Amino acid sequence: MIDLALIRERFQALSPHLDERARRLFAATEAAAAGHGGIAAVSRVTGIAASTIGRGLKELAAPTRLEAGRVRRSGGGRKPLVATDPKLLEDVRNAALGAGPAADEAFALLETSLGSAGPDILYDLAYTTLASQYPAAAKRASRALGTADVRSRFNAGLQVAMDLRSASGSGSCDKVKAILPRATDAGGTRALAVLKSFQVNRGCGFLGTRDCWPCIHKDGSLARTIDAVEDRVGKR
Repeated sequence: MIDLALIRERFQALSPHLDERARRLFAATEAAAAGHGGIAAVSRVTGIAASTIGRGLKELAAPTRLEAGRVRRSGGGRKPLVATDPKLLEDVRNAALGAGPAADEAFALLETSLGSAGPDILYDLAYTTLASQYPAAAKRASRALGTADVRSRFNAGLQVAMDLRSASGSGSCDKVKAILPRATDAGGTRALAVLKSFQVNRGCGFLGTRDCWPCIHKDGSLARTIDAVEDRVGKR
């Protein structure tokens, strides 16, 4: 059964933050998630023409727009949205930076419905420069990243970044070093930022003069990993 009230609530919360194209794609993802009768139902509660929703579905069905394996998910609950459109993801992120119902709905989408893009955005909210500008959103995103459902949707690059952050917090050079091979193979820009934080060769011991990460400085493994990730990221 299609929950019209929930669709209406989501649309009303996010619509003020979406442009015309993003609203079309949002309506299309709702229709796709609803299944049979979804286009008519979404059109009725949003006021968006069925033909416009159909056009949005065609856009989402284009190979460059789909995220493999994320169109539908078996079982109950909220269905995943097809959300690889950069503008739509930006609009959801911006809504999450605010407060009130729009932020609540944006976080619900990030935590449950946007495939691996959701955790990526949550990480950016929690650990990039956005965190100092929007501390409430950063705190909320950090909590979300610790939940099992969100962790299950980490891509390989984000998992490396999160593991590096955890190892950094432990203060164990050996733990950091053990992650470097995975960082070399799968680390992206998020992991690269964490890797570069290990370049400082002091900050521990009496007066902070001792190297905190000697095992990855002396053997050059940190420098080699950073070079490898920079080379791969630069080629994208």
